[in-house]
Amino acid sequence: MAKKQAVSFKLNGKAVDVVVEPRELLIHTLREKLAHTGPHIGCETSHCGACTVVVGELAAPGDAAAVRGLSLRTVNACIQFLPTLDGKALFTVEDLKDIAGGALHPAQQAMVDCHGSQCGFCTPGFVMSLWSAYEHHSACASTPSRQQLADELSGNLCRCTGYRPILDAGQRMFEQPRAEFDTADRRVREVEEQIAALRSALAAAEQVRDERGGQAGRAVRHEAPCDLGAPLGGAQHEAVREERE
Repeated sequence: MAKKQAVSFKLNGKAVDVVVEPRELLIHTLREKLAHTGPHIGCETSHCGACTVVVGELAAPGDAAAVRGLSLRTVNACIQFLPTLDGKALFTVEDLKDIAGGALHPAQQAMVDCHGSQCGFCTPGFVMSLWSAYEHHSACASTPSRQQLADELSGNLCRCTGYRPILDAGQRMFEQPRAEFDTADRRVREVEEQIAALRSALAAAEQVRDERGGQAGRAVRHEAPCDLGAPLGGAQHEAVREERE
């Protein structure tokens, strides 16, 4: 059996520490262990997008697509190995209410207004893809075309509502009052600081491990070999006898 791994990440702004198998999938951890049932299990092969969540990590300097210092990307939780989230931030559909200050996020409200949900099974995945598009385009002060929205939603499938009202919702959400990812950037800074702290802790742990490994190597003593063929003198015989006693 593969050795279990300790994984630390932020889930909707809160620290999560778990010990899991290396091949444990994110969707099972979310739904079965962390009670986050917003992401749905559909195809389990990354084709339907019902399990879509957003992963955030500190953006590289000069990253034009960064959202206030964070690199955000949508992933399929049904094929994402949980250990890959170590030191990162994870956002699910449950987080959008807090981001919007307790109300529906514009991505959610637009889906309601445009009747973009029927059975609702695919809706959380669509909403997270819409939120990702909302943040990226808002950071660039741009409004996506209908074709751009269709491309950004290409990983999400709907079997009953149809795509017209969902695309309508994608355009409508930019017409609503802006929902800041965090007012005064407090939440963004908090996530950034938490991720940075996690990385520092991991780096410190690695350094301690390397130092202990080096000390173990230096602890091996190399003493002068004993000449077993040389006869023991009287004083040496006496020392050996006293040691034994």
